[in-house]
Amino acid sequence: MTVRVAVVGAGVAGLAAAHRLRTLLGPDAAITVLEQRDRIGGVLRTVDLAGKPYDVGAEAFLARRPEVPTLLAELGLADRLVHPTAAHASIRAAGRTVALPGGTVLGVPTSTARLTGLLSDAGLAAVTAEAALPLAWTPGGDVALGRLLRARFGDELTDRLVDPLLGGVYAGRVDALGLRPTMPALAAALDTGATSLTAAADATVNGESRRAPATNQNGSASAAHNGLESPTHRVEARDSPFGGLRGGYRVLLDALANAARADIRLGTTVRAIEPSAAGWLLVLGPTTAPEALEVDAVVLAVPAPAVARLLQPVAPAAAAAAAGIELASSVVVALAFREGDVPAPATSGPW
Repeated sequence: MTVRVAVVGAGVAGLAAAHRLRTLLGPDAAITVLEQRDRIGGVLRTVDLAGKPYDVGAEAFLARRPEVPTLLAELGLADRLVHPTAAHASIRAAGRTVALPGGTVLGVPTSTARLTGLLSDAGLAAVTAEAALPLAWTPGGDVALGRLLRARFGDELTDRLVDPLLGGVYAGRVDALGLRPTMPALAAALDTGATSLTAAADATVNGESRRAPATNQNGSASAAHNGLESPTHRVEARDSPFGGLRGGYRVLLDALANAARADIRLGTTVRAIEPSAAGWLLVLGPTTAPEALEVDAVVLAVPAPAVARLLQPVAPAAAAAAAGIELASSVVVALAFREGDVPAPATSGPW
């Protein structure tokens, strides 16, 4: 009997789910991807700007995490991986623009963190004192990241550095995120006996340095944003925590869609999900001319408010949990200048 699965949402999560379902269920499964928009990709989109591919929505991924590099290798796209150039990032805090501090793990300081200029004297003292504070940690457990950081480092570091860094990565405020999902390497270091967050950050950096490959230092400040065009405009992950794709994220999206071999239906709204004798019945399309799609299983790969709406009639407890998820938004502004009109910035970020 043919297995039928519907994936609601054709963003990168939905396409990755469809691809994984194909590898698990085999060539005979009927996989249908339903997308309300007129294109795949969701918030990820590559546009042509001044004749070059440019990612909007998100322009990079965390290279320290294995998921995307592993997926690229699986799809035969490992040679498309690039990293931003050596241009330095800057941060705006307390009315000043300063260089993004070195010696941190996504803002969590190591013992060699360079935070002068970003934090006040009191803030620096709080960071220095953290290593000596007693730490209660249950191996395998998790805690609210914001609460932990504020208790150990104070509000300045949390608000001026960690929250801005993680907000763009995880689309959420640091006070609503857990340590283990967002910083698994730090949690693992605590699991194995690190006595403070500073010690955990030290262990994380030392472990990455031992694993890092040889470094290519070729870089150009004029290509600092995306690093999409040339394999020579890259540094290795040890020097940059971010990675990108030559050609833009549309390369990944198209590869996932092709590998999934799914029936991708664009411009299709899923209005309701109902139990049926065989599994689940999805009500699609306009209210004036609804269409029914019956499947054995459903994967929801849509934002939390849509999950809450669809699950409310059939799984109210799960719907309530989804409704409680806080969302954060970001804006990408893309500008192109003639090379002779504007000097190449020495930094990325505010300048």
